[in-house]
Amino acid sequence: MGFPTTIKRDPVNKVIGDSSLEDEFDQNPTDIDEQSRIRIHLKYVENFIRDQSSLSLMKCNALDHLNEYWKKGQFPTHNRYQQEEEQQQQRLPRFIDHNGVDCAVGYMILKSPGFEHLPNQINTNYEYSFIDEIGNSNNSDLMKWMNMYEFNLNELAMIQPTYEHMRGSQMIVEEVLEPQPQPPTPTTSEMPKTSETPPKVPAKSRVRAFFHRLFDYFRK
Repeated sequence: MGFPTTIKRDPVNKVIGDSSLEDEFDQNPTDIDEQSRIRIHLKYVENFIRDQSSLSLMKCNALDHLNEYWKKGQFPTHNRYQQEEEQQQQRLPRFIDHNGVDCAVGYMILKSPGFEHLPNQINTNYEYSFIDEIGNSNNSDLMKWMNMYEFNLNELAMIQPTYEHMRGSQMIVEEVLEPQPQPPTPTTSEMPKTSETPPKVPAKSRVRAFFHRLFDYFRK
């Protein structure tokens, strides 16, 4: 049996993990709440994409919607009983949740004129899927949106957060061997008796004895 020394949370994103938290705090804190964790991630990815190169007006508009989305702070959640038991063991994305809340990518698409139908269409078959799985489905409307707004699958995958379940994100606890209990330190009365230290001979007595031996020597 051991005791916890380090707690690791599942990463918030499949592509970049928890880089956003490490950038924000110089570490990966374990006590940050779920909403703040997702907000920090989306803010980080938005800034990352904006800094990569010159962006078209269409892409800037989509990123403006992403900015609006994470500042609003309403993100999908999981209702645990809708998922298989093995899926509950890890964080998963969710395109639109049971309350009708869109994910970040879904929100950007929803705010794009002419594509308002697309989030619900994707959600029908890919509610809990990662973006690369959705992209590999060759959804023609999604490909059309990506081309028009100049996003690639890797960028969308970087944006897409995962969400913890109602019972909380899976935490991996590292354990170390529990130290063996040490015997109590005995009190003074319990300590074993040792032989008494011989009493010290006063300095004057030692000098007197020395001269006695010296006199005896010369008498011989």
